[in-house]
Amino acid sequence: VPASLFFTPPILNYMGEKPVPPEEAAQRRAFLWNEQPELLTLVAIMTVGTIFMIVVGLTSGNVWINLAVALTVGFLVIFAIAMLTRPEIGATNSFFCIQAMMAISIEGATFYFFTDTREQYPEGPHFSIWFYTSVTGIVASIFGLIGMALYTQYGKNLRYRPLIVITNLIWCVLNLVCILVYTRDNVRLGIPDELFIMSSTVLHAVVHQWMYLPGIVLLSQQCPKGLEALMYALIASSHNLGHSVSNYIGAALLVYLGVTPDGSRNESAKFKNLWIAALVQALLPAVTLILAQWLVPNALQTERLITKHVTSATAGSPYQQCTGQVPIDEGDSEYGTFSGRSQS
Repeated sequence: VPASLFFTPPILNYMGEKPVPPEEAAQRRAFLWNEQPELLTLVAIMTVGTIFMIVVGLTSGNVWINLAVALTVGFLVIFAIAMLTRPEIGATNSFFCIQAMMAISIEGATFYFFTDTREQYPEGPHFSIWFYTSVTGIVASIFGLIGMALYTQYGKNLRYRPLIVITNLIWCVLNLVCILVYTRDNVRLGIPDELFIMSSTVLHAVVHQWMYLPGIVLLSQQCPKGLEALMYALIASSHNLGHSVSNYIGAALLVYLGVTPDGSRNESAKFKNLWIAALVQALLPAVTLILAQWLVPNALQTERLITKHVTSATAGSPYQQCTGQVPIDEGDSEYGTFSGRSQS
């Protein structure tokens, strides 16, 4: 119910937006169909790929088949984005999609690790489900807001590339430190589980905002004029797809390592390799940082990134370069940026 309150501003039109006349709406649709059909192709690829991945996930009980399908769909979407959109959009969106895929989840095992009882996992932290889900969730939300405020005050004038690289490195370090709890070394060092998990929750919540917000600003800057809703929906969908793929990767990793707890009695042996899964989870995001040098612009967050062909999401894309389509250099008309769909 509280979440439904977010629909109040658009429903009551607090932003003061004016209805688009039917003629203008028809003109915009014609522009999209005639000048940028690549976007519709990209929508179709993402829709079909996502549905196929869901169907396979629901009908197949084989984690390796699910993983193969998810990786195939994920990299197909990344390839389509890189080929069909303009280089500025394609490069950055590919980076964030790959980054989302590398942020694997091992929550299926860590939930049992933290909440198993003494009969199920004698060496475990033995948190209550309420503490592990509700208390840590509330703390994460509060410090997420604090992280957002700190970013607004101190981070909004920094450049994208160093900010993204540094925050991701800090995230990797925090995840590496978390391995101590999975090996139970924190207990041997005299650090209580409650203190460890709360400290980790606070730091992760703050750093996550500093990782998340620059990406949102960057991708918002790359929505061409008149295509804001469509492009942002495509960008968000590709990132959500990347996170879905990361869940399949995490599930396959846990199965491969034999980390398959289910709340049974005396399942300590199933957590033996959990620290290895946590190590992979910590190091995988660092791999994407190698790509930041080429895929993330070294621009200020206040700079405009699309200065030519501002109404086009496909101007100069690899596909258009291969097919000889030439963008008009002398500015943009309101609904057209190309001198033809088949020039050589």
